Formats: sequence, C-alpha cells, structure tokens
Amino acid sequence: MHGDGEAVRPVLGFIGAGRAAGALAAALRSAGYAIRAIHSSTRADADGLAAACGAEAVLSAAEVARGCELTLLTVPDTELTAVAATIAAS
Repeated sequence: MHGDGEAVRPVLGFIGAGRAAGALAAALRSAGYAIRAIHSSTRADADGLAAACGAEAVLSAAEVARGCELTLLTVPDTELTAVAATIAAS
C-alpha cells in the first residue's frame, strides 16, 4: 500500500494474445493496471494486443516474466507445461 492507503497495482504481462488475453487486458487496463509486455507464438497477435493496451510486444515468454511483476498465462491448456518449463529454464 502507498502511504495514502491506496493499494499498489502490479505491472502486468501476458503470454498468449488470443481472445482471453484481449478480454482480460482490456478489463484490467480499464481498472487501472499497467500492462508492460505481450508475447505470443503469433507475432501479429502480440503486436495487435500490445498496440491495443499500450504494451510492448516482446520476443519471448521469459522476457515477459522477467519484465513484469505479474504474468498471466493465457495460452491453451495443452501449452501450459511447455510455457512454464521455458520460463523456469530461463
């Protein structure tokens, strides 16, 4: 919390740039959260979501995890293990 009693909001990043990420990013940005980085296996999707929410499209999932205080994994369930392993190995 800030000295004025206001909670500090973490800076967010998204791995995955599909429909779920788009909806969450829009809602969280509207709620006052800063979104710093987006990564997707499809660069055009990352670029589009980053432009829509004032973030940067980055080249790797690890870059999102390193640069953000809270990273949301918005990838298909079948990709979660691989994405988590990639981040853990970096």
